[in-house]
Amino acid sequence: SQKYVDMETINRMMQGVVDALRNDKQVLANELSSMKDEQRTLINRYTKLVSDLKDLEDDKSNKDNQMKVQQDEITTKIEELDRYTSDNIEKTKKTIDLQDATEKIGSGRLALEAETTALEQATQQQERTLTYLQNEVSKLDDT
Repeated sequence: SQKYVDMETINRMMQGVVDALRNDKQVLANELSSMKDEQRTLINRYTKLVSDLKDLEDDKSNKDNQMKVQQDEITTKIEELDRYTSDNIEKTKKTIDLQDATEKIGSGRLALEAETTALEQATQQQERTLTYLQNEVSKLDDT
Protein backbone atom coordinates (compact mmCIF):
# COMPACT_ATOMS: atom_id res chain seq x y z
CA SER A 1 0.00 0.00 0.00
CA GLN A 2 2.93 2.31 0.60
CA LYS A 3 4.13 1.56 -2.90
CA TYR A 4 0.68 2.36 -4.21
CA VAL A 5 0.67 5.73 -2.41
CA ASP A 6 4.17 6.43 -3.69
CA MET A 7 3.10 5.50 -7.21
CA GLU A 8 0.07 7.76 -6.97
CA THR A 9 2.27 10.57 -5.73
CA ILE A 10 4.74 9.92 -8.49
CA ASN A 11 1.90 9.76 -11.03
CA ARG A 12 0.48 13.06 -9.75
CA MET A 13 3.92 14.63 -9.91
CA MET A 14 4.42 13.22 -13.40
CA GLN A 15 0.98 14.47 -14.39
CA GLY A 16 1.99 17.92 -13.08
CA VAL A 17 5.18 17.78 -15.12
CA VAL A 18 3.26 16.62 -18.20
CA ASP A 19 0.65 19.38 -17.69
CA ALA A 20 3.40 21.97 -17.26
CA LEU A 21 5.12 20.69 -20.40
CA ARG A 22 1.81 20.79 -22.32
CA ASN A 23 1.18 24.29 -21.04
CA ASP A 24 4.73 25.35 -22.05
CA LYS A 25 4.22 23.70 -25.44
CA GLN A 26 0.97 25.66 -25.94
CA VAL A 27 2.65 28.92 -24.88
CA LEU A 28 5.52 28.23 -27.30
CA ALA A 29 3.07 27.35 -30.08
CA ASN A 30 1.19 30.61 -29.47
CA GLU A 31 4.46 32.56 -29.45
CA LEU A 32 5.58 30.83 -32.66
CA SER A 33 2.27 31.67 -34.32
CA SER A 34 2.58 35.28 -33.19
CA MET A 35 6.15 35.46 -34.49
CA LYS A 36 5.07 33.99 -37.84
CA ASP A 37 2.32 36.63 -38.10
CA GLU A 38 4.84 39.34 -37.27
CA GLN A 39 7.25 37.88 -39.83
CA ARG A 40 4.54 37.98 -42.52
CA THR A 41 3.76 41.56 -41.58
CA LEU A 42 7.44 42.51 -41.78
CA ILE A 43 7.83 40.76 -45.13
CA ASN A 44 4.80 42.63 -46.47
CA ARG A 45 6.18 45.95 -45.19
CA TYR A 46 9.59 45.16 -46.71
CA THR A 47 8.00 44.30 -50.06
CA LYS A 48 5.99 47.54 -49.97
CA LEU A 49 9.10 49.56 -49.09
CA VAL A 50 11.08 47.98 -51.93
CA SER A 51 8.23 48.74 -54.33
CA ASP A 52 7.98 52.34 -53.07
CA LEU A 53 11.75 52.74 -53.41
CA LYS A 54 11.62 51.52 -57.02
CA ASP A 55 8.78 53.95 -57.76
CA LEU A 56 10.75 56.81 -56.22
CA GLU A 57 13.84 55.90 -58.22
CA ASP A 58 11.76 55.79 -61.41
CA ASP A 59 10.21 59.17 -60.56
CA LYS A 60 13.66 60.62 -59.89
CA SER A 61 14.94 59.28 -63.19
CA ASN A 62 11.95 60.75 -65.05
CA LYS A 63 12.37 64.11 -63.31
CA ASP A 64 16.10 64.10 -64.07
CA ASN A 65 15.31 63.47 -67.74
CA GLN A 66 12.68 66.22 -67.75
CA MET A 67 15.10 68.60 -66.07
CA LYS A 68 17.79 67.85 -68.68
CA VAL A 69 15.32 68.50 -71.49
CA GLN A 70 14.27 71.78 -69.85
CA GLN A 71 17.89 72.79 -69.31
CA ASP A 72 18.61 72.09 -72.98
CA GLU A 73 15.59 74.16 -73.99
CA ILE A 74 16.69 77.01 -71.75
CA THR A 75 20.22 76.85 -73.17
CA THR A 76 18.77 77.01 -76.67
CA LYS A 77 16.58 79.98 -75.74
CA ILE A 78 19.51 81.77 -74.12
CA GLU A 79 21.56 81.24 -77.28
CA GLU A 80 18.66 82.69 -79.28
CA LEU A 81 18.50 85.66 -76.93
CA ASP A 82 22.25 86.14 -77.31
CA ARG A 83 21.85 86.18 -81.09
CA TYR A 84 18.97 88.65 -80.84
CA THR A 85 20.99 90.81 -78.48
CA SER A 86 23.98 90.74 -80.83
CA ASP A 87 21.73 91.65 -83.74
CA ASN A 88 20.17 94.40 -81.66
CA ILE A 89 23.59 95.76 -80.71
CA GLU A 90 24.71 95.63 -84.34
CA LYS A 91 21.58 97.46 -85.47
CA THR A 92 21.99 99.97 -82.68
CA LYS A 93 25.57 100.60 -83.81
CA LYS A 94 24.34 101.07 -87.37
CA THR A 95 21.71 103.47 -86.08
CA ILE A 96 24.37 105.39 -84.17
CA ASP A 97 26.52 105.50 -87.31
CA LEU A 98 23.52 106.84 -89.22
CA GLN A 99 22.96 109.40 -86.50
CA ASP A 100 26.57 110.51 -86.76
CA ALA A 101 26.24 110.80 -90.52
CA THR A 102 22.98 112.71 -90.12
CA GLU A 103 24.55 115.10 -87.66
CA LYS A 104 27.44 115.67 -90.04
CA ILE A 105 25.07 116.80 -92.75
CA GLY A 106 23.39 119.07 -90.29
CA SER A 107 20.04 117.42 -89.83
CA GLY A 108 19.48 117.44 -86.09
CA ARG A 109 15.89 116.34 -86.45
CA LEU A 110 16.78 113.23 -88.43
CA ALA A 111 19.36 112.30 -85.81
CA LEU A 112 16.78 112.65 -83.05
CA GLU A 113 14.30 110.46 -84.91
CA ALA A 114 16.98 107.82 -85.56
CA GLU A 115 17.94 107.84 -81.88
CA THR A 116 14.29 107.51 -80.88
CA THR A 117 13.87 104.58 -83.26
CA ALA A 118 16.97 102.89 -81.88
CA LEU A 119 15.78 103.35 -78.32
CA GLU A 120 12.33 102.04 -79.22
CA GLN A 121 13.89 98.97 -80.84
CA ALA A 122 16.14 98.40 -77.86
CA THR A 123 13.21 98.86 -75.48
CA GLN A 124 11.02 96.46 -77.45
CA GLN A 125 13.80 93.88 -77.53
CA GLN A 126 14.34 94.25 -73.80
CA GLU A 127 10.60 93.89 -73.17
CA ARG A 128 10.52 90.71 -75.29
CA THR A 129 13.55 89.37 -73.45
CA LEU A 130 12.01 90.18 -70.07
CA THR A 131 8.69 88.56 -71.00
CA TYR A 132 10.45 85.47 -72.29
CA LEU A 133 12.59 85.10 -69.15
CA GLN A 134 9.54 85.58 -66.91
CA ASN A 135 7.75 82.81 -68.82
CA GLU A 136 10.75 80.50 -68.50
CA VAL A 137 10.99 81.13 -64.75
CA SER A 138 7.26 80.48 -64.43
CA LYS A 139 7.63 77.17 -66.30
CA LEU A 140 10.50 76.12 -64.03
CA ASP A 141 8.48 77.06 -60.94
CA ASP A 142 5.54 74.97 -62.19
CA THR A 143 7.82 71.96 -62.57
